[in-house]
Amino acid sequence: MSGSRASGQEAATPALSDAHQNAIGSYCLACHNDGLSTAGLSLESADVTDPVSDAAIWEKVIRKLSAKAMPPAGMPRPDDEAYEAITTYLETTLDNLTQNLS
Repeated sequence: MSGSRASGQEAATPALSDAHQNAIGSYCLACHNDGLSTAGLSLESADVTDPVSDAAIWEKVIRKLSAKAMPPAGMPRPDDEAYEAITTYLETTLDNLTQNLS
């Protein structure tokens, strides 16, 4: 997971807005769907509202979005605020899972 918090300190999970869910649909699903499965990754059935259920997939997404490696150059891309909001939501949700399991 991408950050660590001292034991017992769980960050509040930020809300994922409809706009951010739509951004994932608009920018990611064009290539990462069940039909194309670009780079062996489909987000079509991965539930962004419950990233814990597909933690390995969303960890990959976090790495790519944090580096702004996706969408690839030449493709439409979300603005910096959307990148930050989506990665913060995913990181915090998954980090909280780790805290709850320890």
